[in-house]
Amino acid sequence: MPWKNGRGTTLEIASDAGSPEARADQVPWTWRVSIADVPESGPFSRFDGCERLIVCVEGRGMRLTIDDAPPVDVPARGEALRFPGEATTIGTLIDGPVRDGNVIVRRDRWQSWLALAVGGTHRVEPAEVAVVVALDGEATVARDKERLVLAAGEAALLVVPSANAGQALEVSSTSAVLLARVWGRA
Repeated sequence: MPWKNGRGTTLEIASDAGSPEARADQVPWTWRVSIADVPESGPFSRFDGCERLIVCVEGRGMRLTIDDAPPVDVPARGEALRFPGEATTIGTLIDGPVRDGNVIVRRDRWQSWLALAVGGTHRVEPAEVAVVVALDGEATVARDKERLVLAAGEAALLVVPSANAGQALEVSSTSAVLLARVWGRA
């Protein structure tokens, strides 16, 4: 789908589009996990009342200027950069186009976490929503005695009621995986 500002596109992996919460607020969604193609440097779309997380999943990298703060590099591994959706944000590509993983949540309803993991076994803490995307190789997602093998480009979405969100996921991969969590504010 095109960005709100029309300067790029986003592949929506998962969201609560059409949920009772989103319909009540008359918004398309109150949380979304996506991968964006960033073809050129420029301003980010505004998402008032939202918290944004971003991590670079492909390309040479991007630097963000958020409001009047000094520029900061978008991480290419590990935990994502967090910033307010209403901030004036300019992305500067370091050396050509990039793809980035994103989580955007309504901060009055949700909390979130996003990371890019490369190889090994990683624990994804309990959440109402967990998303795993195998970016460029196979990944195995395990919870209790259940196992799911994802091929490159496939994603797993686990949605559980908050009362049952007590069990972590274990994700194993020899390549890059995008890991996301979304859970309700207490």
